Amino acid sequence: MLPHRPTSPSLTKTCPLTARQSEWDVASERQRGERGLEQAVERLEAADARADEDGALIALVEAVAWVTALDEWLLANLPSYTQPCRDSDPSGEVVHAMRWARNRGLHQLAALHDVALGFIWPLSWPAKSRHLVWRDRSEVTPGRSDSKGERLYDKRLVGKTVGSTLSSAMDFLKKS
Repeated sequence: MLPHRPTSPSLTKTCPLTARQSEWDVASERQRGERGLEQAVERLEAADARADEDGALIALVEAVAWVTALDEWLLANLPSYTQPCRDSDPSGEVVHAMRWARNRGLHQLAALHDVALGFIWPLSWPAKSRHLVWRDRSEVTPGRSDSKGERLYDKRLVGKTVGSTLSSAMDFLKKS
């Protein structure tokens, strides 16, 4: 939940931080979240290109944290964005599944991905023979039970490429 930003003249005169905060608008908050996600994905791609597994995990956990933060922000600030609406869309289910992944990455410091070698169809250019894929849930350190998150992780993420699922989540959050 975002903090309340009072705009009362008496508060802005006595608290410079509040005065600065009152200048922020809803669009810029969302844009910061989207930019944070995009930059985390760029760091993930760079770490993958260097075959830096620790760097890839750190950037992946950051990316799913941004996905979750944007999801929570939309739930709090966009009346048309609701959990049932999100979960009725396959890409919205990806967002929900990433919450489970975020929890494992942040709370259990769990590895979330593996490296798959070979080509994946359809080919894109430049063709890659190395891909990050989501780990099977049985290979991820368990944490607090979340049966719906576990089910959606199995359904929407396991074995799929990290890049394609992050793209799906980003597209879904941007269009919401």
